[in-house]
Amino acid sequence: MDLIRTTAIVVTSVVLFILLMVFIGLFLKIAVALALLALAYYWFTRATEQRRRRYKRWR
Repeated sequence: MDLIRTTAIVVTSVVLFILLMVFIGLFLKIAVALALLALAYYWFTRATEQRRRRYKRWR
């Protein structure tokens, strides 16, 4: 009985650990994707603002 209980606890803890790692990995992928999107948006708005300034200067 003690061996079955110990085995069940070990298997349950391993499954929970794997699920935790999967969720952490998924969260990190989403965070990196959002950071890259924010950086791309920042670069795009900065480039368009510089383009507008150059256009006004040459008019």
